[in-house]
Amino acid sequence: MVVQYTRYKIGGSRRQAFIDAHREASRHLRFRCVRYELTHCADQDEWYTLRIEWDSQEDLRRFSNGAAGDAFRQAINGFARDIQEQRQWNLTVVVQASKVPRSQIAEGSIRCPVGRRGIASTRGFWTICAKRFSWNRWRSRST
Repeated sequence: MVVQYTRYKIGGSRRQAFIDAHREASRHLRFRCVRYELTHCADQDEWYTLRIEWDSQEDLRRFSNGAAGDAFRQAINGFARDIQEQRQWNLTVVVQASKVPRSQIAEGSIRCPVGRRGIASTRGFWTICAKRFSWNRWRSRST
């Protein structure tokens, strides 16, 4: 897996336009990368980081050299001069698997991978299957 980080420094009057441009550009990332996110520094308002996870260096290269990469760059072109750093990183063996947020379980938005009712294990975490079976109904039956 390759993780690409792009760090920006954006002035106050341009922040909303920057976010809107990345919202538009993200359309070209969907279904091409593993995951992406634009984060905002909590204690220094002008700093943003775009983080994109790719399955491989080859996937990143294909995107960068293809029509989707061109469209992505065109959407954020007005902010190219604001890039402070852009690098690709490889993961090490020290990685934590992501957890399913409890709020999704409580809301009943988690689905069984095999479409059955009850409890299923996904990536080592127990989740409640929501097909006609919400967390609250299960909890009230077990008490």
